[in-house]
Amino acid sequence: MSREYPEFPVISVGGLVVKGDRFLLVKRGKEPLKDVWTLPGGAVEVGESLKEAIVREIFEECGIEVRPLGIIEVFEQIFRDTKGIRFHYVIVDFLLEYVSGEALPSSDTADLAWVTPDEMEKFSPPKKAVEVISRGLEVFRKLKTHPDTLLPFIKVE
Repeated sequence: MSREYPEFPVISVGGLVVKGDRFLLVKRGKEPLKDVWTLPGGAVEVGESLKEAIVREIFEECGIEVRPLGIIEVFEQIFRDTKGIRFHYVIVDFLLEYVSGEALPSSDTADLAWVTPDEMEKFSPPKKAVEVISRGLEVFRKLKTHPDTLLPFIKVE
């Protein structure tokens, strides 16, 4: 199925990768949102779980190993043009903890950066990405200080 002008929505994953006091932003190398700084991710492959997909996508796009902690949010993005619906993604955004590796951009990623919350504004990520990042960082802090606290967050086992 084509991602551009699809017959059905494409199921995708995105990830907020946290490493110490920083998180990972990527500059997208392809449409939609080409040249926009946002969270890394991509489409789920047939037969692949969401958890497997986010681990694979982060490795393919950034070259690092991550550990999924849970799901931050599920939302959709629909991009329309004069021909109709150009892109339609259902996105499951994960909170991920950095495990190992050196983050380097791939063919899907024009650039990447480890960013502090105070630096985020200069990268101008989309409003939805800022919301997911803010919520994810809040959850990450709570998980580190109170791991048994019930949070508005879906853990992945």
